[in-house]
Amino acid sequence: QGLPVRDGLIQEWDNGREALVRDGIEGAGRFRDGLGRHGDFGKIR
Repeated sequence: QGLPVRDGLIQEWDNGREALVRDGIEGAGRFRDGLGRHGDFGKIR
């Protein structure tokens, strides 16, 4: 059955927070600098 929606969303946030900090912030910075825009992924490591 699963959790109520509110509890499920809280759990998803808690479980995903580390990945957001580790990967998301860095990736957003690369995108800001122009990497990956318009399908150009050649310079992304």
